[in-house]
Amino acid sequence: MKIFKNFTVTEWVIWLFSIISVVVAGIAVGESDILAILSSAVGAASLVFIAKGDIFGQFLVIAGAILYAAVSYKLAYYGEMIISAVMVLPISVMSVITWARHRYKEEVREIEIGYIKKPELLFILAGAAVVTFVFYFILEYFNTSRLIISTVSVATSFSAACLLVKRSPYYAFAYILNDVVLIIMWSLAAADDIAYLSMAVCFGVYFINDLYGLINWRRIRARQRIEKEMANSPKTVN
Repeated sequence: MKIFKNFTVTEWVIWLFSIISVVVAGIAVGESDILAILSSAVGAASLVFIAKGDIFGQFLVIAGAILYAAVSYKLAYYGEMIISAVMVLPISVMSVITWARHRYKEEVREIEIGYIKKPELLFILAGAAVVTFVFYFILEYFNTSRLIISTVSVATSFSAACLLVKRSPYYAFAYILNDVVLIIMWSLAAADDIAYLSMAVCFGVYFINDLYGLINWRRIRARQRIEKEMANSPKTVN
């Protein structure tokens, strides 16, 4: 397929490992809800494309956010449902728009990796603090399970989503923190019901993908910078 033509061997391995892991984990614990397995698989697939700076990944993020919100609602994790539906989904739509406007080259889907300025970073962190404070009371109102952990997840998810809009490699660092939070949350849930173990495995897979994204975006940005410098350098005439 055309969308996979630029995959490296490493990306193929990560992508196949991610999909197989979340599907097998779901089946192994007797997960009968196809929606939960599909949500995990779409989320895992999206992160590989995001790690490549491929705009197609953002469309998968949107689909994954909708599916994850539905799964979270069924499990009474209203915090995760609200985060996905009210925060991640609209910010992902914004990311599609900004990424489409900042294609690195017209003939490729790779975006131009951005540089975030200190005032912008401080604004995002301040916004995360405000959003997290507001969401705490919203989640408390809905009697959200694991309230404190869910509230922390708001801060990390919001920061990561905003950094994606700005096309900053540090989006992956924020998502890595979010993955750790969610691994803890779903592991606690799995201690009560083993069926939730598949979600803990899912976010373990996300952790690996986001770690690769952090490494790869820094590599892409360095390559793009060199290519621009070479393109702008004066040509010598022999």
